[in-house]
Amino acid sequence: MPGAIPHLLAGCVMFFVGWLYFRTYFEGERAREKLFLLVVCLVFSCVPDLFLVLYYMFHILSFKVLVSYHILLHSIVTPVSIVVLLLLQFKIDVKRKPIWIIGFSCILVHILMDLFIHEHSMWI
Repeated sequence: MPGAIPHLLAGCVMFFVGWLYFRTYFEGERAREKLFLLVVCLVFSCVPDLFLVLYYMFHILSFKVLVSYHILLHSIVTPVSIVVLLLLQFKIDVKRKPIWIIGFSCILVHILMDLFIHEHSMWI
């Protein structure tokens, strides 16, 4: 699990990827939509680490206990985000579809980062 900086950096990169990939959606006076995309990307890239954030901020429980909840949350969020992403892509038509597609992609990028990058510290 990488620290906070790589997760926020991944959220920013996904913001630019979404902005460029769905360029026609963001054309014109869509500053609020771009800001909403940025917020969704940053929040969704950090959501699966909710329990670790609680540990580093408040030290309520031990790290060992919260890591088990962290793993459980990853086990739940991964299939849910894949299903929601597929439903958004093929079945459901919502108003801000590009934003939600990139948001759920941020969750998947987060999980891939956690699988392949080992933790060094809270920040990096």
